[in-house]
Amino acid sequence: MTKRILVVIGDRAEEALRMALGLTLADDVVEVCLTAPRGDEGEEHLELLRDIDVPVWTIDQANSDLPLVERDDMARRLAEFDHVIPY
Repeated sequence: MTKRILVVIGDRAEEALRMALGLTLADDVVEVCLTAPRGDEGEEHLELLRDIDVPVWTIDQANSDLPLVERDDMARRLAEFDHVIPY
């Protein structure tokens, strides 16, 4: 059975993005939300996630290259996932 997984990333973006990539190998539906500015960390992992069509979004306006989701909307989205992994 396919699971829906959300990886919520605070700091340590590079490690968390690499972990999110690994989760895609199990054929589950993976999404990523960044909650803090990422800087240049994990840029290659972010590009790979985009290449394989993993939705990546943010609640922090500093990540201006990503779709911005309001905090209230993020709270509603959490209920849509089978697993939420904070990292």
